[in-house]
Amino acid sequence: TCWRGGARLAYSDDLIHWTPYEKNPILTASTGESTIFIGNMFKDGSNFYLFYDIVGGIRYASAQSPFGPWTKGPVILTPGPLGSWDEGRVTESFVFKYDNTYYLYYMGDLVPPYGRKEQVGLATVSASLFPAGPWKKQGLKLPINISSWDWTVVADPSIIQVDNTWYMLYTGSGPNQTWSLGMAWSANPQGPWTKYPEPILSKGPSGTWDNARILRGSIHFFNNKFYLPYAGSDGTNFRGGLAT
Repeated sequence: TCWRGGARLAYSDDLIHWTPYEKNPILTASTGESTIFIGNMFKDGSNFYLFYDIVGGIRYASAQSPFGPWTKGPVILTPGPLGSWDEGRVTESFVFKYDNTYYLYYMGDLVPPYGRKEQVGLATVSASLFPAGPWKKQGLKLPINISSWDWTVVADPSIIQVDNTWYMLYTGSGPNQTWSLGMAWSANPQGPWTKYPEPILSKGPSGTWDNARILRGSIHFFNNKFYLPYAGSDGTNFRGGLAT
């Protein structure tokens, strides 16, 4: 994501050294989209799908290559009714397939001011209706915990399956917005999810590029090692880093 600059792409053959695509951005805002934000690319067979936030809902685009050209589909998820846990916005989607079902985990929030109660929920659709849906919301799956470090923010879900366990990486924080990365796990892609009690990755020491906050990671398994690219900030700029 580049704020108000559309979806951008970088590529790598080792998950360590990355090259920005020379024809970025790969997708830009069109009529009715104030911005394209927080994209999640998902490969299904020979097709690629980019699920993204348009401020007010989650939409997708499809292509035969990560470089495009991308064709936009409809909005597939919108905020719930007033009084629901996701009444204000739905964003930060992560999509995967298991058996004959597609799972879309996302962050939901209350009406503005945002950031008071960010939590993670789930929507699903059968293979016969993918990708346009209709997607069915399955409710809140990973809530905040008032007695824990993540008591105002549980966001940015990213899921990896290892053997018979699913692991959810997420961004967590209290009201001070000192964001860190947390982990939850489940024996079922629907949950219930059990949180690890402390962050698994926190901000760097004073003077480093990520000494203010870290967020929006994802985990990949490659050559017998786990790789976690993430965003970090020194309080002024956001940059991309890697943990292993």
